[in-house]
Amino acid sequence: MDYKKTMEYLSILLDMEKNIYIQEKTIENLYAERNSLGIKNRIELPIPESASTDYFDYMVTTGFVFWIIGLIIIIIAKWKDFWESSGIFAIIIVPIIAGIIALFIGLAGALIIGPFVAAHYKSKEQNNLDAQYKYQLDEYNKLCDAEEKRIKNENVIRAKIQQEITILENKYNESKKILDEFYNYNIISENYWHNIIAISSFYQYFLEKRTYSLEFNPKNGDKGAYNIYREEAQRGVIIIQLSKVLDKLDQIVENQEQLQNTMYEANKKISYLSDDMRYMSKEINSSINEQTAIESYNAERTQAELEFMNTMNAIYSWH
Repeated sequence: MDYKKTMEYLSILLDMEKNIYIQEKTIENLYAERNSLGIKNRIELPIPESASTDYFDYMVTTGFVFWIIGLIIIIIAKWKDFWESSGIFAIIIVPIIAGIIALFIGLAGALIIGPFVAAHYKSKEQNNLDAQYKYQLDEYNKLCDAEEKRIKNENVIRAKIQQEITILENKYNESKKILDEFYNYNIISENYWHNIIAISSFYQYFLEKRTYSLEFNPKNGDKGAYNIYREEAQRGVIIIQLSKVLDKLDQIVENQEQLQNTMYEANKKISYLSDDMRYMSKEINSSINEQTAIESYNAERTQAELEFMNTMNAIYSWH
């Protein structure tokens, strides 16, 4: 096969391999996006609380207050009488007697008034807790309504993304079938089928006119693309593992520029197609009936692949 036909064939293979890679990665991203939608968040139901007022504490406090008040009143009321009858000893006697009498007053206050004080504060605390519970319950209901709405909307988007996945998977299977037909022309060695690194290298060799054939040409000593590729791989001047290529796209050496450009274009397209779906996921209120980037991409690929098939049939009909 002549130089021009081979280069055209390689360009078709490279474009097909690039777009199959785009489709594979975009499908992976779509599945991830789909699976992140419609997941119900756990919302904790508020629990009503009961007031934990300690009656004993309030009774003790009330009794103490009554004791202090009683003590002060007795001292003030009886100080003059005790001073007149006891003189200087009133300083000692009055507080003792007043303290004993006030103790009974405090005890009476604790037993009689204390429970009413405790009940009052318990009622007040319970009212606060009930108001807090009502607020929490209202917030809970609002969150549940919002969550239900979100799930409903996301399920609509989820169904749309699943539809896009199905469309793209069908296109992917169709593209693979077409590419296999192109490989079955047996123009290149089966060792390099579905090897985007090798295909891009062969294409670059032809573009740079480092060779004019795939195999060694004994007539003119042309090494051929296969031999150049093997030599460069053995010398380690090219990267032949796709995972390493993706990790080192910015470090690709000059003799793999075609591969670098191809993968840059592929990653850019993957991001564009995936981001379009993510945007649709966030813009719940946007129309889901608008044509998506994936649908536009599929239409473009269908047209491109039809042209490739016509080209192959016209140029290589003798195969």
